[in-house]
Amino acid sequence: RSPPHPPTAALSAARYARAAGREVATFVYRDAQCADKEYRLAAALLNDSSKDHWFLQQNGRICTRFGQFPDSRQFNWSVPAARDYFIDSVIAEVAAEDGVDVVFFDETDWTFHKYPWQTFENCPGFTPFATEAEWANYREAKADLLSRTVVALNEAGKIPLFSCSGGTTANTIAKCPNQAGEWP
Repeated sequence: RSPPHPPTAALSAARYARAAGREVATFVYRDAQCADKEYRLAAALLNDSSKDHWFLQQNGRICTRFGQFPDSRQFNWSVPAARDYFIDSVIAEVAAEDGVDVVFFDETDWTFHKYPWQTFENCPGFTPFATEAEWANYREAKADLLSRTVVALNEAGKIPLFSCSGGTTANTIAKCPNQAGEWP
């Protein structure tokens, strides 16, 4: 079931709080790695076979996992057209939403800590990038996407909030070191 669009319950609560003199921020959720069926702009890509190369694949098969939904596809951010679509469509849509102050992006850090991709149900032992150089290129592509996301949302007066399960302190999970490198 899709959430109401725009998120009327959250907007109503924010208006109520502001009328009472309280400061509140309203946020919406977007996934920064998966093309979730819940969101029409990402879902539109799932039936467009001309865009199959926009998703991570193994031996010509689009790899999927059970994320927010079964069979979630993972964007391949090393494809410039996929990054452009995400910025020009997905980010532009949320940037234009009235009453939204913050956009929370899940899975922003997967690329930077080499998420255990082998858990993909239809691609056993999946490793999307075989060499460190390929991983570095992919990290740079994802950093480009996130940097462009920040710019687009800030220009619209919104704040992006990125997930960080990989950690930034001594509390970092050993399998997920922060390998973000240099951002553009």
